[in-house]
Amino acid sequence: MVLLHQHKDPDVVFDEPLSAAVHTTFPGAAYAEVDDEAGEATFDRLREHARRVKHVVVAPVVKPAAFQGQGLQPMAQEFVRDLIEEQPVVLASLGSPYVLDDFPKAAARICTYSDAIPSQRALADVLAGREAEEIRLQDRASGRSATG
Repeated sequence: MVLLHQHKDPDVVFDEPLSAAVHTTFPGAAYAEVDDEAGEATFDRLREHARRVKHVVVAPVVKPAAFQGQGLQPMAQEFVRDLIEEQPVVLASLGSPYVLDDFPKAAARICTYSDAIPSQRALADVLAGREAEEIRLQDRASGRSATG
């Protein structure tokens, strides 16, 4: 799984809970976080790795923000298009659904409408094929919220 966190606020430091959710749900899965500082070499390494795996999920964090760009940077857009042309890719937007319109050939397109912790955990659950009711019941039992 590749988390594309573009236009990240440099004043906000936090760890993406999606990494923990992916590794808990899919032990042995490869996970990478890429920000808008990533260069061509980073995307080339990710392309090479994606060619060797069976399932690829790209999760861009796309939030509208005043006076900031939104959507993916051109290099990230090219990366996603290249992957989609080579193999089936699940595109899961953590935020705005509009980024999904840029990639109609994705094998599946999912939108969480948020990059909040419950949304990131729910994405891992959905990718694992867990039913919504099963997720809600487990979350009630654990005391964590599944909304988002």
